Amino acid sequence: MLRMAGNYQSVSTDKAPLMKSLRLTRSLAALAVALAAAFSPVAHAQASKAPAAPTKIEFLEEAYQLAWQSNPQPNYSKYEYLPAGETLARYENMLLLEQLSNGMDVTQVVRAQVESIKERKKTDSVAQFGGLIENPGTGEVLLDFLLSGHAEDGAIIVEWSAYRYSPVKAANGEPAVRLFGYSKRAYGSDAAMAFLEALDEQRDAFINAVVTAQVPRL
Repeated sequence: MLRMAGNYQSVSTDKAPLMKSLRLTRSLAALAVALAAAFSPVAHAQASKAPAAPTKIEFLEEAYQLAWQSNPQPNYSKYEYLPAGETLARYENMLLLEQLSNGMDVTQVVRAQVESIKERKKTDSVAQFGGLIENPGTGEVLLDFLLSGHAEDGAIIVEWSAYRYSPVKAANGEPAVRLFGYSKRAYGSDAAMAFLEALDEQRDAFINAVVTAQVPRL
């Protein structure tokens, strides 16, 4: 049973246990394409002209440094943070901070993410939802899920993510959706199995950390 901090209430959960079994495309960008064809994901090699954001975020008593940022469209900015010693090419822990102001609200963005995971389950045997919880007082929604993929050397990658979606105001005053996410990865079959076993015990704590995190404004 998930023990939720604050006023979050459980909405739904995937009945399959986490042990039943990569987000290869991250974030709101893919969701916006699915719903509004607003823009497409941008590779790390491309420009990084996003508005100013914090260079460091403290999470789970560890400092995460800004590792990459981009402004794929005027109404969409994204930032990725890593702890010391990790790289974008092969990270195990990542924080995501994104903001979208293209007319979509939290419900629409979450629905798009859910549908994208449902579609992925057709080809990804690991893909599944952990749960979906909401805070009626703030309009926030938190979704956690598992996905898998393969590294360039063919090794399996298993990734668990918790996404916290919040209704906010953009700098120009327009309604926007902000995403604060935490993702963990494991590489290789043995590490993936150990990762999933540990996740059964650690998931509640990770989700509560995302729920209670002080998310920077953009």
